[in-house]
Amino acid sequence: MGVSQTSIFHAEETPEQALVKLRMRMIEKYSPYKVKGAFYFLSGK
Repeated sequence: MGVSQTSIFHAEETPEQALVKLRMRMIEKYSPYKVKGAFYFLSGK
C-alpha cells in the first residue's frame, strides 16, 4: 500500500488519530466494498 507497517497499525488501533484516507484505502483494498464519503458509507464494488 506504500505506507509503513507502523502507519497501518495506528490506523487499525488508534481511531482518535486522523488517518481517514489510509483507513478508506485499507477498506477498499481488503474488502469487497468501496467507501463513499468521510463517514465510511460502504457500497459493493
